[in-house]
Amino acid sequence: SRLRDLRSVLRYLRERQDMRGSFVLWGDSLAAVNPKERGEAVPLDVENPNVYAEPTGGLLALLGALFENDVKAVYASGGVASFGSLLSSQFLYVPHDSVVAGAATVGDVADIAAAIAPCPLKIDNLVDGRNRQVLASAAAEAFVNARQAYQRHGFSGQLSVSAARDREAAVWLLAQIKK
Repeated sequence: SRLRDLRSVLRYLRERQDMRGSFVLWGDSLAAVNPKERGEAVPLDVENPNVYAEPTGGLLALLGALFENDVKAVYASGGVASFGSLLSSQFLYVPHDSVVAGAATVGDVADIAAAIAPCPLKIDNLVDGRNRQVLASAAAEAFVNARQAYQRHGFSGQLSVSAARDREAAVWLLAQIKK
């Protein structure tokens, strides 16, 4: 339903006389991540110090670019590195409404990224299913298929995947708008 809402907003903006051109999408999560050293198993009668991830914004931005041809660039932050990471433990700190039912049977987050190539794409601050920041090596490994897709199109410089949050995301998006 959120993707439908996004597409409705884009359709409305296209009809406005003062909004001609293409769009950039920014999907972000403001949720804090759980430290790796914090325990995951918390008894039901104890206050849980773990924080839930909010990966919907980044995934929605990717899906928006997948379905809309006039998206010029995408910045996605705070999303899950892969749907598989949601299944890596019996503990899950991702809200159920941010999981797209059946998505893992079709592809993974990196497959969505690969499908929007050569659209400029910056992904950072990736988390796993327990809302812990993934290592740079795990982020790179999760997006191998996307990197290969961008290379096949001759646009390997258009994809940036980082485990850490990029403080210059707005600058990057502004540069994409000016192109």
